[in-house]
Amino acid sequence: MAEDIHVAQTADASGLAHLPMRDEDGEIRPQFVEEISRAIHAADTASLRAVVTELHEADLGDLIAALAPEDRVSLVELTGADFDFSALNEVDDTVREEILEELEPQTVADVDKSAVAMGGGSTSSPLKIAVALQRAILPSPLA
Repeated sequence: MAEDIHVAQTADASGLAHLPMRDEDGEIRPQFVEEISRAIHAADTASLRAVVTELHEADLGDLIAALAPEDRVSLVELTGADFDFSALNEVDDTVREEILEELEPQTVADVDKSAVAMGGGSTSSPLKIAVALQRAILPSPLA
C-alpha cells in the first residue's frame, strides 16, 4: 500500500519497524512520532538508528519538526553518525537554529569526521553547511 512506503524495514527497530510513518493523506502519524519519542526517552539507539537510516532526508526533516523541541537534539545525539544532517535543510530556520544551538560542537565535528571518512563531506555538502551554521551561531571557545 502506498501509505506504507515510509516504514523502516529493519528488524532491529523493534516496534518501529512495522509502524508506517505517514497516513493515507501523507501526514506523519502521531503514533509514529510517539514511538520515536518513547525510543528517545528510553535511549534506544539501535531502534532510532535503524529508523533514521531508512528515512529520506525530507521525511527525517518532517519527523524532526513533529517532535517535541526537547526530543530533537536527543534524536541527533542518540543516532550519532547515522543522523543525516542534510535533513536540517528540510526544517524551519528556527527549528534548525534551536537544534544547532543545543548540540555540542564535538557532536557535529564527530559526524563531520565520519562523513569524510566514508567518502562524503564535500565542501558544499549539507553537512558542511550545518557545521558552518553551527559555528556561526555558537561563540568561539577563544572569545
